Amino acid sequence: MKQNKPVIGILPTFNLTNEKNDPHADRASFVRLYIEKISACGGIPLGLLKENIEDYLELCDGFLWPGGTKIWPTFYRVLDYALETHKPVLGVCMGTQAIATYFNVIEDQKKYPGKTFDEVYDIMKESNPYLVKMNESERLNHTHTITYDSTSISNAKHLINIKENTLLYKLFGCSKLNVVSIHSMKINRSSKSLKINALSNDSVIEGLEYLENKNNILGVQFHPEIGSDVTLFKWLIDRSKEVQNARNS
Repeated sequence: MKQNKPVIGILPTFNLTNEKNDPHADRASFVRLYIEKISACGGIPLGLLKENIEDYLELCDGFLWPGGTKIWPTFYRVLDYALETHKPVLGVCMGTQAIATYFNVIEDQKKYPGKTFDEVYDIMKESNPYLVKMNESERLNHTHTITYDSTSISNAKHLINIKENTLLYKLFGCSKLNVVSIHSMKINRSSKSLKINALSNDSVIEGLEYLENKNNILGVQFHPEIGSDVTLFKWLIDRSKEVQNARNS
């Protein structure tokens, strides 16, 4: 009997340090840890590309926006599509920053009638940026280098405080969680449309969620792909199965 596993579209990262202008170094990449977690939870990982991303969207039952070094505006089309179709999205690190930025721009467009998404983004990033670099004290707690050595992973962990009455609290069933932190940027402000579901002890936003109107968009600033816990990936697969079953019924 054929097993209909949900397809999870993964957004890529790109090599931004191609100093030699080598065409073979100009490539999209996908972190294997995400692929392994999705596969282990019963999903089929599908790498998406930047060009003509709309061609891939209908193939997917859910989406993963992972960490990286740059938010590509083209990828906001994934969030447009997810909201149109109620397909789930899991954002990790930069993916969460992208979710925060997206909803902020949508909200701020009301202040600038007639301005496009990109125009509002350009205006706001100069006057009241959605993302900012952390100060030196914050970087000590949140910016770490990860290797296969277990000590480096242990050193990269810190506690976050999960708010009750949130999806994140429901998934983990606790108010405190020890997580792996790698990021050097932080969310400067969050849209009123998003619920902040977790904060670090130094008040850095560690998670956001948008569950209104049958949507399932969840973002975490930490890195759940590092380690054995699959809670968030299982959530993504379960929600994607619901979308798949509703489409096939």
